[in-house]
Amino acid sequence: MSARQELAQRIANFILSNELTTPYGGDVIKSGNHYTILFSKAAILDGAVDVYGSKFIRIIYVTQFRAMPHRASPVFENEANAIDFLNKAFVLRDFDAALAIPTKAK
Repeated sequence: MSARQELAQRIANFILSNELTTPYGGDVIKSGNHYTILFSKAAILDGAVDVYGSKFIRIIYVTQFRAMPHRASPVFENEANAIDFLNKAFVLRDFDAALAIPTKAK
C-alpha cells in the first residue's frame, strides 16, 4: 500500500468511526491520480475528501448547517488539519473552530 493510500485509509477510518456514513461513505476509491473518500449525514451533509498527497488534501462538501458555508472545498496542507476540520465541523459541530483551521492559500 502506498503512503498516499495509507493516508486515505486513515481518513476513511476516521469517517467510519465517527459515523459520517449515512447513507453512504467511508470507502477509499482510486480516482485517477488521487484517492477519494465519500462522507455523508442524511439530509444535512454530503462530501468527499480527495487525497492528492500528504500536503494537498481537499475536502469538498455541501451542508445544511447554517453556521457553515453551504458549499466549500478547502484544501489542507496536512492530515492532522484535514481530520481536525472534519471532526470540528461535522462531528463536534464547532463551526467557528473548524473555520479557523489553516487552509492552503488559493
